[in-house]
Amino acid sequence: MVTRPKCGEATCGLCALDDEFNQVCLNYGATMKVGWKFDQDWYDDPLTIHVLDNTGLAAGVESYWWDGYYDWTLEIYAEVSADAGFLLNIDRLWYALLEFWIEEFKASIGLRFKYWHQSRFTCYGVYLGVEDFQMQLTLRMKWMDCYKDFIETLWCWDNWFGRDAKIFELCNFSVPELIDLWKYDVTIGTTNPYYVAGGGGMEDPTVGTCLPGLLWTEKNPLALPNIM
Repeated sequence: MVTRPKCGEATCGLCALDDEFNQVCLNYGATMKVGWKFDQDWYDDPLTIHVLDNTGLAAGVESYWWDGYYDWTLEIYAEVSADAGFLLNIDRLWYALLEFWIEEFKASIGLRFKYWHQSRFTCYGVYLGVEDFQMQLTLRMKWMDCYKDFIETLWCWDNWFGRDAKIFELCNFSVPELIDLWKYDVTIGTTNPYYVAGGGGMEDPTVGTCLPGLLWTEKNPLALPNIM
């Protein structure tokens, strides 16, 4: 008869045997938390002034602009973890708990826009990110520890030959021993986060391909874009 387990700390599972003294159970569980967050950052350098002309290049004396940027990001993310365990508990003989788990890690997809005050360039990017995480397989075992009183007193040998003599005086499970069977670190080799679209000009508008680029035709950064 297969019953719900009462062993371990897994979220759910099944038991082929589960009584007061013996358990044969498979436990498993997984968690996922999904969310989103907005980040925005506005920076102006009050010590640096750039003289710009109508083209946005450092020339002429038609207007003055503070250097800096506005950075806006929307990120959707998920935090994931999983584990599974197999428990074999035979009363007065052997206890073994085999566990496999995946460390909680974060995966995300984000949309980012950055507007540069000096050049009036607008750069966008879509990125994916995955945190490094670890997978591990462990085994916890307990064996029976037993003892026998060889000599209680020199004038009485009832512990060996008496009516209530026992082979062992007492047996209990030992303290569990943890054995690391396997461990693997999953390391993302590419740049993290990794831009799958756009991404140029995020650190410097002159480095990489900043898309869509120069949207503003007027000196005022709040002017209508070229597309309107």
